[in-house]
Amino acid sequence: MSSSLRWTLLLICSLGLCGCWPPAQGPLDEQKESNFLTGKARAQDRDFDGAIEAFDRALEVNPHSASAHFELAVIYDQQKNDYAAALYHYEKARRLRPNAYPADIARDRLEVCKRELAKTVTQTPTAEYMQKELDRLTMENQVLRQRLQEWQNYYGGRSSVMPSGSVTSAPSGSAPAPQPALAARTDAASSSAVTPTTTRAVEPRPAPTRVAVPRTHRVGPGENPSKIAARYGIKLSALRAANPGLDDRRLRVGQTLVIPAR
Repeated sequence: MSSSLRWTLLLICSLGLCGCWPPAQGPLDEQKESNFLTGKARAQDRDFDGAIEAFDRALEVNPHSASAHFELAVIYDQQKNDYAAALYHYEKARRLRPNAYPADIARDRLEVCKRELAKTVTQTPTAEYMQKELDRLTMENQVLRQRLQEWQNYYGGRSSVMPSGSVTSAPSGSAPAPQPALAARTDAASSSAVTPTTTRAVEPRPAPTRVAVPRTHRVGPGENPSKIAARYGIKLSALRAANPGLDDRRLRVGQTLVIPAR
């Protein structure tokens, strides 16, 4: 064995016996990483999307950073309402540092996120509910078609020449029909030989009434009421008025919102 190799082995053994191996990264070391600091700064400025990108880069540098996992979990939990992603990062933080911060907080939030995620599953519309809605809409469609036919029959009858003084009743359950304009009568005093007559002007048919069908929007990952209102060019207050009880913190992926007209 060469002397250089012998000295190298002796140095390695000495370092091992003296406990001089490079220590593993602790919480303070993880939190000094540049991407982690950028993520904290963006989160403080409420740029949560930018914070997520920075913390993801911190995990690329150090996949075992419990601090980065915990910060991501908090954002997904409290800001994005993405409880599935929050569960993943809370669990990673807890396993990477089971006996120190933030393990206790992660364990508590894990249970909360599980309950919130369960709510999104139990509140999914059932097949029975969907069938009832379909039956209701079908019945409303039939009523509208019947009223439309009654109005068409009514105006079709009025377009023909009717005797003077005759009255055609409007369809039941509908608004009063507009009265036709009467032409001027011939002055009876001008000529006794001429019989006064009455002419009726051709009455224009009203344009068919459009039935406004409300728009809906299915909430996607990372969306909130402000983003949805901006996407459709409406005010946030109008979106809230069209969806009573809308709660930013309980907005979930897949939830259907009514989009009011501008």
